[in-house]
Amino acid sequence: MSPRARRKQALIYLFSASLIAGAVLLYRARAPSEPESKNLHPALRPVLVQPPRPYSGAAKTQLPAAQTHFRVRLLQSKDYAQLVAQIAEAAQRGDHEAEFVTAQALRYCAEGLGRKFRRPDGSIRSLNDAQIRWANRPAGYQQEIVDIYDRCHSFLDDPDLKTLPASWRAWLDRAASAGYPAAESQQAVDVRAALILRASAAAGADGATMLSAAEANQMEAARNTALNAIQSDDPEALHDMTDWIECANRTSEECGNLAMAWQLLACERGYDCGPGSQWLRSACAWDPQCPTDESVQNFFERNAGFRGSAESC
Repeated sequence: MSPRARRKQALIYLFSASLIAGAVLLYRARAPSEPESKNLHPALRPVLVQPPRPYSGAAKTQLPAAQTHFRVRLLQSKDYAQLVAQIAEAAQRGDHEAEFVTAQALRYCAEGLGRKFRRPDGSIRSLNDAQIRWANRPAGYQQEIVDIYDRCHSFLDDPDLKTLPASWRAWLDRAASAGYPAAESQQAVDVRAALILRASAAAGADGATMLSAAEANQMEAARNTALNAIQSDDPEALHDMTDWIECANRTSEECGNLAMAWQLLACERGYDCGPGSQWLRSACAWDPQCPTDESVQNFFERNAGFRGSAESC
């Protein structure tokens, strides 16, 4: 069997395994729904970041400050279909880091291809068509288009693999259900985003967004999950804390500085923040002034006058 055929076989098997895993997790998660209260809560705001509460129950996975093996491979990979095939065996046997990285790679392609390459009618643009479509955007945005194509085009080239990126959520759920901190944190952020989107869609005539009692409980549970996850010192979980900052009683500068402090803390713990990092490339997508060799600290200072440190957290 040729290397390409072996890779394709591994990816197809991975897709099948993800569907089975998703069905199992859905079955386990089924429970009688909590009746919604008629008493609606005030407009939802990002919750206040308090000191993490102690863990209850079994100890969570503890990670070293440096990036772990599969995450390094994700940072270095130029072809996410190939990466997913290479770590498929580890993900299938329950390596939680491999499950998380599989979810990250597939999600990147699912969302990137959806935003930049999929037309409203569902057809797919070529790289040239995508570059023409977004030709009026800054150079950083144009580079992002190329990055997505380079990493994800294998999913488009092979008809049998086109639907594979959509399975990312099943792999994230697997890692999160096992207590992998980065996956738990990302899942909590997704819950928060979904609740805010739902509340915004149901906003009243005055524009106020409301949550039911059941939804408020979901938000609190997600917040507690995120706070627990950062006790592992996982850089991904620390970086996600920017989504949980209370800004209502802070000035925009104070809120921005606190977000930057969390991001710098994540950098110190091993989050990829160097020149050319995915974080910096995404941040520079709309900034034509972004130097190619600046650090995240330089970026913050140039854009917001930030002079703080990770100790601000």
